[in-house]
Amino acid sequence: MNKVKQNYKSNIWKYYLYMSLGKIELSVSVITLFFLFNGLSMTQTMILESIFAISLLVMEIPSGTFADKIGRKWSLALSSLSFSIGSFIFAIGSNFWIFIFAQILDAGSWALRSGADSAFIYDSLKEDKRSKDFVKIM
Repeated sequence: MNKVKQNYKSNIWKYYLYMSLGKIELSVSVITLFFLFNGLSMTQTMILESIFAISLLVMEIPSGTFADKIGRKWSLALSSLSFSIGSFIFAIGSNFWIFIFAQILDAGSWALRSGADSAFIYDSLKEDKRSKDFVKIM
């Protein structure tokens, strides 16, 4: 088996690993409590959630273009980096202005992952002549 074909096959298990580690979004269920615990008002909490939603909306198309032009693997890697930095900022942050930055990074992570993850696995399966397995894997 040639090296390129072997790389596409290895993308499948890498995808499962990425999904099991990278899509753990436990924070979504407790983010409001987290903000309130850090002394923010409910108004500030809703502003932060609005900033996340607007940032995600604004970054969705450019991030898709990035994945198409630069590569889906790079998009997923940058998504993981953005998520890691955002999570670190959430962990050490303690005020509204810091959390704005973390929310924007988190939204960027979601935007970079959105669609790139499934397109990445589809491209890998297609190169391995297994595109019919896409539904089983997803």
